[in-house]
Amino acid sequence: MNELEHLAGTGNYESYLKRMTASVSQSSKGLLPFFAATMADCPGFRILDVGCGSGILMKAIRDVCPEAAVRGVDLNEYSVRFCREAGFDVIHGTLHDAVAAGEVFDCILFSSVLHEISSYDEAEPYSLNPVKAALADAYAGLAPGGKLLVRDGVRCDSEAPVTIRLKDPADVKWAERFAAEYRADPVSYRVTGDGVLEMSAGTAKEFLYTYTWGPESWPREVKERFGMASVEEWRELLRSSGFRITLQMASAEEYLKYLERKIVITDEIARLFEQATALFIAEKSSQLPAASSQ
Repeated sequence: MNELEHLAGTGNYESYLKRMTASVSQSSKGLLPFFAATMADCPGFRILDVGCGSGILMKAIRDVCPEAAVRGVDLNEYSVRFCREAGFDVIHGTLHDAVAAGEVFDCILFSSVLHEISSYDEAEPYSLNPVKAALADAYAGLAPGGKLLVRDGVRCDSEAPVTIRLKDPADVKWAERFAAEYRADPVSYRVTGDGVLEMSAGTAKEFLYTYTWGPESWPREVKERFGMASVEEWRELLRSSGFRITLQMASAEEYLKYLERKIVITDEIARLFEQATALFIAEKSSQLPAASSQ
């Protein structure tokens, strides 16, 4: 059992899933116009939601495209059972399992999943290689001209200092915990006042991604690097995996809404989250580029 499977089967998963459902219900709004426009004339469109969780995104898709054949795949037995009871066809396993079984789809979705695949990989945690492998599976599992949707976190590489003003000064303890428990990158910070922290922009963004989820989700979130790639790195990952990008969007989503309960939203914090997540819609090319065949 790998780390992702272990986390999926233990802990406060039900409450975590509820919070994730609320988050995805917001992010799915950016996907719906695409589905409405692309699948209006494709009643038999075969769609796979990778890491489908509670099925909230599958439901949103089904509401817009009721004739589409929507399926999910997830490692967690609770998720699989929950979705099946809601009437969805869900594979218990991974995308690789589905592709190895000969499944073919017209559209594959990774909504806030690829950073988890990277974070929990046993052999190369926090590397882009597990993501490349997942994208290769998606390429293999898509019909010619099939669509790929990717929604995930955007990394900030800036070392410029950012000030975080906590509304509860006692919450400095979460910065202490983050520095002790976060494994993806080295963490350093300074306490410059009562409940006032200073971190580099890149560290601050990743800390706030984790901090906003709250204590119940902390044990999971601190193990993940949500900002896995910059926008340009996301573009190159897709291109080198054989996909042609047809639409790209960046969004702050609901992060500032959740964070304003805990910190003072200054201009520099708002700017930091202008690109919290990126959404890419891409099409399977007829052949892989030579650089990706290695």
